[in-house]
Amino acid sequence: MPLSAPSTSHDASTWRARARRARAAGRVQEAARAAHRVLQLDPTRSEDWQLLGEILVRLSQLARPQACFEQAVRLDPSNANAWVLLGQTRMAAGDLDGADQALAHALRVAPRSGDAVASRGRLLVRQRRYDEARALLEPLVVSAHPGIAWAWGLLCLRTSPIRGVQGLRRALPHATGFTRTQLLFLLGDLLDAMGLVDPAYAVFQEANESQPASFDPDAYDAAIDARIARSRHRVCGTAGDASETHRALWIVGMPRSGTSLFEQMLGAHSQVHPGGERHTLPHLERSWCDAGHPLDATDLSQQLGRDLQQLSTDAAYVTDKLPDNLLRLDLAARIAPGSSVIHVRRAPLDTLWSCYRQNFGVAHAWTTQLPWLGRVYRAQQRIAAHYRQTIDLRWIDVEYADLVRDPHTVMSTVLGQLGLDLEPACLAPHAHTRIVATASAFEVQQPIHMGSLGRAEAYRRHLAPLRQVLDEVGHDASG
Repeated sequence: MPLSAPSTSHDASTWRARARRARAAGRVQEAARAAHRVLQLDPTRSEDWQLLGEILVRLSQLARPQACFEQAVRLDPSNANAWVLLGQTRMAAGDLDGADQALAHALRVAPRSGDAVASRGRLLVRQRRYDEARALLEPLVVSAHPGIAWAWGLLCLRTSPIRGVQGLRRALPHATGFTRTQLLFLLGDLLDAMGLVDPAYAVFQEANESQPASFDPDAYDAAIDARIARSRHRVCGTAGDASETHRALWIVGMPRSGTSLFEQMLGAHSQVHPGGERHTLPHLERSWCDAGHPLDATDLSQQLGRDLQQLSTDAAYVTDKLPDNLLRLDLAARIAPGSSVIHVRRAPLDTLWSCYRQNFGVAHAWTTQLPWLGRVYRAQQRIAAHYRQTIDLRWIDVEYADLVRDPHTVMSTVLGQLGLDLEPACLAPHAHTRIVATASAFEVQQPIHMGSLGRAEAYRRHLAPLRQVLDEVGHDASG
């Protein structure tokens, strides 16, 4: 719905109130537009930059809200809340040193801030400094502060789940909105770690139902069909100079399918630069769409080449593991001839159950209902099969189960296809100093293990709506 101007559009306070109302109602896009309008009228208030940053975080972005919080603390260095939010976004982006600096400043400004303590506790857990985290958080858990309970729960998930359950149960009555959703997902993880299947499923279901998610699976299917139909006509010709872009290594797969683990293993190789979830290909796709006519592939290829150069000038390969790149591989084939695709696959039921129990927010609304998960899986498998047969790129399939059962063989095979030799570091991803800023951050800190195989089996009865969607097209949900 278009955002109509209020009668006093010159008044920033009117737009500020609208932004806050829309945010409270879960209308995040509307809230973002209103907050932008506030800053157009008056860019001098620290609190307004903070407001826009908080809204953009709800859109699962990182760089833009971080810039907003940086501007907020420049305008008002005593704004403790902005320092906390800056620390949180830096932590989410993997900048743990920057997060530490921001949170230390927040605690200097407001030593008794529960939000600052909570964020500092989460940072310590992220750094595996568990004793320090316990010393900071344990005396304050009784306060029922939702943020402190969340940090405490993250710590207990790694140490003593039952103590985390107690802390979260105490805090939940005091939590609302997005914070309550976060606590519910964490509570589900703690109950699952204790083997309490039915209570855990009930909590995950409540967590997903608490989110203002909207998704049309029929429209998604139609969009996938349209992509397949136009995949041969996106750009004019193929880029001629592949001197840089042949280094692109597209790691694709459903969220929670093992792409983060695989990139961590591959990125430990001396000749591979792990790029993480880059947005270069979506940006180039938007350039194509905005142009309104077919673009010369060479122009797009040169833009991609510059991005690769900024990441690494000497690595044989630079990875990009943005999951949605699976939908754009035809474009990748045109602008990066000679590049490679690694498609990571995991048992459907395990993959989708892991998505359901992960707080992806509005960015992946389809993860909040079991039938939607099945529909998206079917659609993505359809476009993957199409590209596997039609695009002229080296295509390598990696099965997650094989990867964790026999990492030596799988990595030797993949690296051999890339013209590289296996290096010992590739088999010890947990020792890699690189920070992973995805939902799999905790998993890749552990040695390779088989503990995630068959994780959904205990919940099989609860997953009947999902299994039904998969069975309709003959997918073996278990593998």
